Amino acid sequence: MKILEDDKETRKSDSDKPVPGKRTTVEKKKEETEESRTIVHKLSTELEEVRKEEKMINTEEEKLQEDTTVKDTEPQLDSEDN
Repeated sequence: MKILEDDKETRKSDSDKPVPGKRTTVEKKKEETEESRTIVHKLSTELEEVRKEEKMINTEEEKLQEDTTVKDTEPQLDSEDN
């Protein structure tokens, strides 16, 4: 009788294990969630890089405008002195 009880327990524990090649709905959802997180992280990183580039471009444009403004005012000062 002990052997039958042990066999019954073994079969119970074996049935609890997932069958290789078959994924449960929970496993699929976990994988989808992980994929979604990866995509969101990737897009967030790309967005951050684009914002940094945009900020650098704006800073460069402002410097160019300041330089142009300074150059425009310098000749006027020179011409006023003459």
